[in-house]
Amino acid sequence: MNAASSEHGEKIIDAVRDIDGIEVVNVSDLTFLMHLGGKIEVVSKMPLKTRADLSMAYTPGVARVCEAIRDDPEKVFTLTIKKNTVAVVTDLANCWQEDGGDESCCEWSRRCWCRMFKDHHGSGREERNRL
Repeated sequence: MNAASSEHGEKIIDAVRDIDGIEVVNVSDLTFLMHLGGKIEVVSKMPLKTRADLSMAYTPGVARVCEAIRDDPEKVFTLTIKKNTVAVVTDLANCWQEDGGDESCCEWSRRCWCRMFKDHHGSGREERNRL
């Protein structure tokens, strides 16, 4: 079913339960199912299967990358996630008012805005320079 709100969904469920011969075994909310375990994952772009792979990706390999960025700061945009990074800045005033001061809801809201920005505007240095 597609309900307009949680209250509307409860009314539909109650109406179905009131039908003779019907037993409601389980009710799932698709919105909450989508959120189970979170919606964002962090995965490696490269397979890290061997000790050599780990050494290139982390210590000591990362030190070489840091030195290259130190020597040429522009490399930060090609060798790190810097080109894909945006800042979402808010004073949380509206969030505090609407969510009753629940800090976790404010954090959730901020993450959603970040995800929507990436989905709809892409990422990269060009976008950073347009902002």
